[in-house]
Amino acid sequence: MNKCTPYLYAAATAVGVAAAAALLSVALVDSGHEPSPYASTDGKVADHNAQVILEGKCAACHAADADYNGFVNLLALGQLRRDVEGARRAFQMEGDGSVRSGLVDYLKMDKVLRTRRMPPALYSAVHLGSRLTPGDVEILRSRYKEEGAVARTFAPIQPAPVTADILGELRIRLGHKLYVDTRLSTTNEIACASCHDLTKGGTDNKPKSEGVPGIDGKPQLGGVNAPSVYNAAGNIRQFWDGRAADLKEQAGGPPLNPVEMGYATPADWELIADKLRRDPELVAYFAAVYGEAGIT
Repeated sequence: MNKCTPYLYAAATAVGVAAAAALLSVALVDSGHEPSPYASTDGKVADHNAQVILEGKCAACHAADADYNGFVNLLALGQLRRDVEGARRAFQMEGDGSVRSGLVDYLKMDKVLRTRRMPPALYSAVHLGSRLTPGDVEILRSRYKEEGAVARTFAPIQPAPVTADILGELRIRLGHKLYVDTRLSTTNEIACASCHDLTKGGTDNKPKSEGVPGIDGKPQLGGVNAPSVYNAAGNIRQFWDGRAADLKEQAGGPPLNPVEMGYATPADWELIADKLRRDPELVAYFAAVYGEAGIT
């Protein structure tokens, strides 16, 4: 007999047992839709019941302080570490066991509850009882669907409204003029359209977008590539990390970014406005759209 044969048999047996346990876990959980013992219409009780599920079945990998056994991780060739670190990156619970109040987190939770993809089969195979039961799913979905943020998140994105009034048309034209205006940058060379080219899908098709030159005279690189601006008004958040709530907040970022358009402080808006006030056409547009306020 080959010396490797016993190890192959052992490995095959371990995989078989894990697979059988996973299938058994799925079968036991999905065999019926029993009413959950935690079901409640009381708000405080519902919060508690949802937290019990999160802490009991999700916190092992998704809590901020989630950890793993170093020796077992060594035997698993680092898989435990990769799983826990990946889980924390994808979805992280607060220290009190609750879910962060963020639209992206609610979206992730809703998808997981709909597809029943968590926890993975191999994990539940060695952690019997870790799978979410139909009752657990019902509790979590009913608890978080009441959040106003969730209601807005799950609403279908509506088509952009058609502008029929003259003022709206002027506002759109003014917006486009500013979108392609390089005077929003310190070097008068970078516009919104530089990184969000409307002929390239609203992006620049580069791994990292280029901003104003640095001290070496070369364009500075942003940390990410530029997301598309097409239909951006329908996004639930702006920027890749969702740090801006809407386009109004997002648009104020790049001009005051030293790497992108070069300015650095809110006071620098006056420098930008002063340059734009020297353009009679822009002054006329601002007066038509915003009245006596002018360019501020």
